[in-house]
Amino acid sequence: MALAATLAACGGKGPASSFDSPSVQDVGSESQNSFTPKLASLLGLKSASFDEHGNLRQNVVPIACPEIVLLEGDAAKRVYAGGEANNDLRYQISIDDAARECGRNGDKLEIKVGMRGKVLLGPKGNPGTFNVQGRVAIFDEGEKQEIFSKTYHATVTIPPGRTEGSYTLISDVLQMPFHTEQADQDYAVKIGVSDGSAKKER
Repeated sequence: MALAATLAACGGKGPASSFDSPSVQDVGSESQNSFTPKLASLLGLKSASFDEHGNLRQNVVPIACPEIVLLEGDAAKRVYAGGEANNDLRYQISIDDAARECGRNGDKLEIKVGMRGKVLLGPKGNPGTFNVQGRVAIFDEGEKQEIFSKTYHATVTIPPGRTEGSYTLISDVLQMPFHTEQADQDYAVKIGVSDGSAKKER
């Protein structure tokens, strides 16, 4: 994931078809909001680094925003009617898009994260209402440990005659201690879809 300036959003997009595992891809250092403009525009982080018009204040050093990584084992959630075979699949929740913004506010690094994905019906699935749980975790790269985790919830309704529905989750403004402008070396943002068995929020 390329470095991004303060409040620059970036993310990735994986295939939306079939039941493939989602991925977050590199978007290039010259890109700000071009890769996921619709998702990035929803983040709307307000930072002390910017004035009321959204312009970077003078003498403010841009921040390298922490990269987004998919949590191991939480990239997708599959629910089966019986055995764990494709023919028994009821539905899958996937992550197709991710974006984040960051900025400095005093001695705090502020991060806002967004994710977007789909609920896809499998061979044993039926239309209805589905609950999506998306987890956002912050990892301290120096200590190599998770220091924050929170699960966000969304509801997806798939009507009769349809086989998929979309969701969007936007985090709160998450505040971490600010160390340096190279925040990508201090922290990593990890996301995933959870079945409720994730670690206790803290």
